[in-house]
Amino acid sequence: MSARAPDGEMIAIAVAPIREPGLDLDAGADVTRAVRLAVARAAGFRLVEESDADRVLHVELLDVNSALAPFAEPSLRAAQYVVRLTLRGTLQDEHGRWTSPAVVGEGRFLSTPGGVEQLDGANRRALERAAQQAAERLVGTLRFRVEQRALTTTSTSP
Repeated sequence: MSARAPDGEMIAIAVAPIREPGLDLDAGADVTRAVRLAVARAAGFRLVEESDADRVLHVELLDVNSALAPFAEPSLRAAQYVVRLTLRGTLQDEHGRWTSPAVVGEGRFLSTPGGVEQLDGANRRALERAAQQAAERLVGTLRFRVEQRALTTTSTSP
């Protein structure tokens, strides 16, 4: 089953600018790109400009952190780190608003020998992977919500 409007048409969704409370500007850009890509790839959804949208998705970046992975040994040459990114989305349409639970994306990387700029590059790539994972999970919850609403609408229609 794919998310569709009750009339069977694809649902036009716009992604509003990401709300990012100054946590990490790079994370905000990565999340924007990842959410737009996830919506565009989702079955039954069509990414459009806000003026053409049936629904608008507002995404908030709740948290970004990078730390040693559980059980990682920092004295090792290549200690493992994990980047966690937390998002929440609010879908707005003619029926009102629905807010998703918080979703988490994760990206892992190993510390590298060399300067801090190499470590930062590995961190940024892991952040991008975390944003993609969180965006896919957010759009998955959104699809589930839209499908449930469609089932409810069609089962209560005369």
